[in-house]
Amino acid sequence: MEDLAELLRQCEPEREKIEGALGRRIVDHDWRRLVSQGDVKPEMDDDDRKAAAKVILRWQAADRPEATRRKEVEVDLEIPDPRYAALSEILSLEARADPAVVEWRARNLPGGLVDHGEIEDLISDILGKGGRSEHGSRTLRYRSSGGVRLAAVRLGSPAADLAAIADRLAASYHWDPLDAVAWVVSGATPAFRPLIVRLLTTDRAATSRIILEVDPRLPRDRVAEVYSAARQHEEIARLVTGSARPLEAKTAELATFLARHERDTWAAMRTRWNQDHKKAWAYGSEWEFARDARRAWKRVVGIPFSKEEREGRRADLAFSAVLGVPLAALPPKAEEEDS
Repeated sequence: MEDLAELLRQCEPEREKIEGALGRRIVDHDWRRLVSQGDVKPEMDDDDRKAAAKVILRWQAADRPEATRRKEVEVDLEIPDPRYAALSEILSLEARADPAVVEWRARNLPGGLVDHGEIEDLISDILGKGGRSEHGSRTLRYRSSGGVRLAAVRLGSPAADLAAIADRLAASYHWDPLDAVAWVVSGATPAFRPLIVRLLTTDRAATSRIILEVDPRLPRDRVAEVYSAARQHEEIARLVTGSARPLEAKTAELATFLARHERDTWAAMRTRWNQDHKKAWAYGSEWEFARDARRAWKRVVGIPFSKEEREGRRADLAFSAVLGVPLAALPPKAEEEDS
């Protein structure tokens, strides 16, 4: 601990510089983790600082999605079909033979599988035996009486092995990862999910997604119903505004024209527009042109047009290029953090 304290002191001058590359303050927890893992040295160049900033962004995306502009929401659905209840049991029986499951249970459950009500206590006990790590690079997610909990765990520990097994089984069998953790320690059969709905949202509809993972045996009318319901979810509905009908050619042209000339004044844009569109699409007033151009932008891009927002977007693009990460992985803007 004394060595780490001394290293933190030596690296402190680099903290502000890395925060400059990141564009945000680094919290103490992440700073200690960054230094202890060797991602920060007492003297660094710009490339080293950018690399350290990328490490923090990866942590945020994996462990704290609320710390970026990207949100992920999984929508729970029940599909009433006896086929899937039977399949759940079959997959659970099959997974019992998984070598990693057999070995983990033999090492960590000497008394056998635990009851559902004992799951939280068992996991707490595992974490207390060297499982937790402030600087762990794997996250164990599990249900507790207080809701879903996340614990940074040390690689190679029983807790990290549990997380790895649960994640693998969840991906293999389309189980909920939280159910998979509970299954490893209790044997409680996870539900098979023939339809998984994930909403990935950013700051605009155009870069958000509704992702459906569908069992090919599910009736297509059921899939259509689910998609319609997903579009009404609050996380998507706040981004999807206006009519979904196909655009008229003029509306599409107005939006792309605005993108090409967004730094010009409305008066200059209208003059240029009228020069390029001398017949039916010409505008007699600046106000009408600006109104229709703004409406077209919102129909196409999905957010209101403003010169301030566009300047901010250009700054985001520069920030994204410096760090080499997607726009959605950037930290929230200051006003978003404060809200």
